[in-house]
Amino acid sequence: MTRSVYNEEYIKRIVLAHYGFALHPLSYLLNRTNYGFGIHSGNQEMQQLNLLLYLDDIKLYAATNNQLQEPLRLTQTFSRDIKMVFGIEKCKTLCTAKGKLEMRNFTTENDDTMEAMNQDAMYRHLGHMQAKQIKRAQMKQKLGKEYLNCTESILKKVECKNTMKAINTYATPVLTFSFGIVKWTPTDLENLQTKMRTLLTTYRFHHPRAARERLTLPRQMDSRGLIDITRLHDK
Repeated sequence: MTRSVYNEEYIKRIVLAHYGFALHPLSYLLNRTNYGFGIHSGNQEMQQLNLLLYLDDIKLYAATNNQLQEPLRLTQTFSRDIKMVFGIEKCKTLCTAKGKLEMRNFTTENDDTMEAMNQDAMYRHLGHMQAKQIKRAQMKQKLGKEYLNCTESILKKVECKNTMKAINTYATPVLTFSFGIVKWTPTDLENLQTKMRTLLTTYRFHHPRAARERLTLPRQMDSRGLIDITRLHDK
């Protein structure tokens, strides 16, 4: 028997990619319903927003509860046709009227119930915690903690010569996927870099009196080559 060289995470990504291709026709069907919201973008024509789709993760938009029935029916039917399980237990509804949140459960044609989100509830979509909008304060706190925890794990396990490369490869992307979505201020990023220097000093990778610039200058200049997250954010 030949042992597979692919780990479970790699196989999971391949499966999700195939689901993503399989769901492209669903996007076409939903866009033909003309339900959703009209969005004006400058002088361009009004665009209709009725779904956000990424791989097997989908969000449906409708102006009223009645309007939501048709795109939801299409989604359930399409999922059944391609033999993909429609995870009704993972679905939530968020209903707003005049800017205020309303607690309205939604019942599908199959008598399945989608529970409404309450005032304090959030859901995760593409890695970002959201409700009526992205919870930026909570996301910055969560991402900053994850960034530092990932860095600390690397400092404990990786050899000295590979440490900065590992941090740039595995820890920094924790933050970069949020740039342009979560609003990071210069103060937020500077505070993170201060905590990073403190962490490096704790594990004896950086002297407390050493120049800060030495950390982020390229290795060709006999420096550490750590990615400057403030510069990366601005770029």
